[in-house]
Amino acid sequence: MNGIRNFPFEGEEHLESIVKFGLKGYASNIKQYETHVSISTVWLLLSDGSIQSVSSRMHDLEGWEQVGSLVIELNPPPDSIPPMIDLPIEWQYITAVDKLIIDGYENFVAESGIRIMNNNGQSVMICTAPMAYELALKAPFVSIAFNPEYNLDRYKLTPMFET
Repeated sequence: MNGIRNFPFEGEEHLESIVKFGLKGYASNIKQYETHVSISTVWLLLSDGSIQSVSSRMHDLEGWEQVGSLVIELNPPPDSIPPMIDLPIEWQYITAVDKLIIDGYENFVAESGIRIMNNNGQSVMICTAPMAYELALKAPFVSIAFNPEYNLDRYKLTPMFET
């Protein structure tokens, strides 16, 4: 092995159903603080009625340095899900789901985000955030600051599923 540590998504196989069924709604546990916005989980309601939760897992690197990767779970316990917010109909027509991968120069690679594209060219991005176990969310239907773990130019966009 060449010393590169790899931190892949957990539950990546669930993401293909987003392209197949589209999004009908979403929920998150957004908390506004004076210094930042905190999100630890985003739930995606698919048009087939299934729900996927997106959260993060932290991995220790060297010293105090950490990197996050995404965890996708299918049909989490219903009592853990906040009320869903309905999405406009165009989110039922998803054209692509892509990975956002952090290449940590020479010592790690982490699958730290996803981008979901609809047929109108709009996107949802969910990435790990700088604070441990938190997420950054960017979408046309949310109005919060997008603060991913790394600058966007550090992420490599890799296609996963397309229509």
